[in-house]
Amino acid sequence: MPTLQSNNPNMRYKISDSIQFEKEAAHLNSINTNYAVDERILIVDSYSDRRFFVNQTIKTFIEKFSAPKTFNEIHKEVALEVNVDVDKVKKITQPFLKYIKYRRFIVPENYVPKKATNKALFAVNTVLNEYKIENLLDINGDIDIYKAVNLQSQKKAVVKLLKQTHKKEIAELRREFNFLKALHQTETAPAAYKFITKENYAYFTQEFVEGLGLPQFIKRKKSSSQKLVFSIAAKIAETFKEIHAKNIVHGDIHPSNIIVTPENKIKVVDFGLSLNSELDKEEIVNFGGAYFFMPPERINKTTYKKFTRKPDFQSDVFQIGVVLYTLLYDEYPFNGVTWEELATEIKEKPVSFPEKSHFNFLIPGWLTAIIAKCVAKKANQRFPNAIELSHAFENYKR
Repeated sequence: MPTLQSNNPNMRYKISDSIQFEKEAAHLNSINTNYAVDERILIVDSYSDRRFFVNQTIKTFIEKFSAPKTFNEIHKEVALEVNVDVDKVKKITQPFLKYIKYRRFIVPENYVPKKATNKALFAVNTVLNEYKIENLLDINGDIDIYKAVNLQSQKKAVVKLLKQTHKKEIAELRREFNFLKALHQTETAPAAYKFITKENYAYFTQEFVEGLGLPQFIKRKKSSSQKLVFSIAAKIAETFKEIHAKNIVHGDIHPSNIIVTPENKIKVVDFGLSLNSELDKEEIVNFGGAYFFMPPERINKTTYKKFTRKPDFQSDVFQIGVVLYTLLYDEYPFNGVTWEELATEIKEKPVSFPEKSHFNFLIPGWLTAIIAKCVAKKANQRFPNAIELSHAFENYKR
């Protein structure tokens, strides 16, 4: 099967079945743009869930592949249209063709995309050792996450299962398990129970934390008092203080990874992208994270899903700041229809702080000052870690 990276000059390309053109007008209310409307065309890629704005020239080159053609055929076609020598045309058109190939707007004629695996390995009521699966919580590629019950103690648990036995992936899963074990006494994360490796899969079990994810807390607790919301904000900072004190960089902080318990305590979950700031300096670890929460120094404006460096304490602080902003306003400080627009806002747009919160109370200057320092564009202008961030909250409380 042809690959997307093929350099065969005789390769024929076609328009990807997953893209479609949309009028920008329908999206104007959701973005802040300085571009002229008639110069931009929105392309939606349903396979990768990506969006791109292109100009009419790019759209014209994409449409030339309505029938499968080679790049040489396109060069000749354009040369005839403008009555210019093919070699001269090639110098001009080659960058456009490389761009639309890179963006996967066009794909090899016989290319068939790999379908994502969305099937859980185990069904409800399956018993894994002493754990009985009650329901599937999530599927993320080769990872299944189940809610289960311990048949001996009747305690609820979470099973995080890897549907393969490659050494690298198992090592990453074990790394996450070890972070949970390291944080056990701090009570900032779910307790780690067991790590099991089988012939075709591996998994670990952890405490099931009762409570609301922070997004649900924000939506459902609109009548919360200023005192409670400020307490939750301070506890988020305090929780990450304990995590950073263990030399653990979380690396993927966003509201869905923060749980507010019925007692209004904070638990942090999903340490799959975490690292030890002392032990993992030279080790290659997965890069990734939620796009709306990425700090400026870790992203590349022109490349989708490309992060430029490992997370560290100061990138965690930036993400905590965006989380606190989201808690107060129920919206992100940075937005964009395309990756390029979102990344540009993250790198360049100053953060503004409305006077009133989503909960309809006034926000004091000391709190916006803390968040503003967290989301500073330059890492050295932020709190150096969550320990210092938590101290800032404690100072204002005193």
